[in-house]
Amino acid sequence: MTIRHIVLCGGGYNGIYTIGAIDYLLRQQFFNIDDIKTIYGTSVGGFIGVLLCLKLPWDTILDYIIERPWERDMIFSADMMFNMIPKKGLLDSSYMKLFFTKLLKAKKLSPEITLSEFNIFSNIDLFIFAVDVNAFDVVKISHHSHPDLKLIDAIFITCSIPFIFQPTFIEKTYLVDGGVLCNYPLDYCINDGADKEEILGVQFHLNKNTMSIDQTTNILYYGYYMFDKLVGVARKDPINNIRNEVIVPCDAMNISVGVKIINDKDLRLSYINKGRECAKLFISYQSKVPCLKS
Repeated sequence: MTIRHIVLCGGGYNGIYTIGAIDYLLRQQFFNIDDIKTIYGTSVGGFIGVLLCLKLPWDTILDYIIERPWERDMIFSADMMFNMIPKKGLLDSSYMKLFFTKLLKAKKLSPEITLSEFNIFSNIDLFIFAVDVNAFDVVKISHHSHPDLKLIDAIFITCSIPFIFQPTFIEKTYLVDGGVLCNYPLDYCINDGADKEEILGVQFHLNKNTMSIDQTTNILYYGYYMFDKLVGVARKDPINNIRNEVIVPCDAMNISVGVKIINDKDLRLSYINKGRECAKLFISYQSKVPCLKS
């Protein structure tokens, strides 16, 4: 069995778990990036899909995620809060460009690279997912459908959690985070013809404890709380299932935890390590499956 397709779910900063899981799987040679034909990712899953397509040493990615002082880059100001209402979100795409510029330049790629150009570089078909706000439908973005869309803009679109990130106006509509409707695009991968045995998936299983609001809750947290509740009703789980799937149990996103992750490299490392442990458990189970069947 050779892994040729990867499917990565969304989940904001929980994606750091995915980065740890991928690290362990690469070290165990469970898959080889040179064998990968397609990657399907929603939100941070699409973000990590781009990291894989860059084909940098994964240790380089880990060091960049853990060691960079992100608190120096993610500076929040009063102006950002004032602009949030007319711009429909707090953060713009400049933060995505800030993250990826150095990584792209490490491969001698321009921050202005398009999806078509990036596909020629990576030789991997990358599919990322967004939601058309007006039609309230899933939009599948790739070099096939949006060849001239800049890579960084595409990543920003799929990661644009409403209220946190500003929505992108493109093709006469607003596009936001694909996780609103399609957080784990496994069915898309299978419907495109992938063999289930050749698919590797990483999916989050959210713990039961949920957020709550009270009289001290600010408007940003309140808005995200309402969004999270509505998403739980609208989102559809995949119909299909696969054998090669790393399951990561984790909590739903919390803005205060997100701020801590930006400021604390030890916390980021702990997320990496938990992702590794989940992948280790998956590998351990896989090794027992033939024995259970015999």
